[in-house]
Amino acid sequence: MADEVTQAVDRYYAAWDSGDFEGLTQLLTEDFQFRGPMGDADGAAAFVEQIRRNAPMFGTVTFADVRRLVDGQRVVSLYTFAAGPARVPMAEAFEMRGDRISRIDLYFDPTPLVRGGAA
Repeated sequence: MADEVTQAVDRYYAAWDSGDFEGLTQLLTEDFQFRGPMGDADGAAAFVEQIRRNAPMFGTVTFADVRRLVDGQRVVSLYTFAAGPARVPMAEAFEMRGDRISRIDLYFDPTPLVRGGAA
C-alpha cells in the first residue's frame, strides 16, 4: 500500500513539474479538494485551472530535499519549493482514495514568493 501511495504522489510531482496538466487531472478524484494559502479549489478541473493560472508567476520550479511520511492512505511531503530566487519550505498533506488523490492541504508562508526572495 505505501509503495502505491508513494508512487501516486511521485506521479503528481512529476506531472506538476513538467506542466502535464492532463496527466495531473488523471491523478485526482472528480470531487478533489485543495486548500492552500494562495487559494482553494473544489474539483480536479478547478485545481488544474488554478495551477495553470499561477504557473507563470513561478517560472521554472523544483521540489528539493523532499521528505515523506506515509500512513495508510495519507501522505505528508516536506520539501523546499524553489521558484526563481525564492526557496520556500512547504508541507503538503495528501489524502488518497485508491490510487488517486482526493485532497491536498498545502502549508507555507507565501511571503518569499510574493517578494521573490528566500524564506
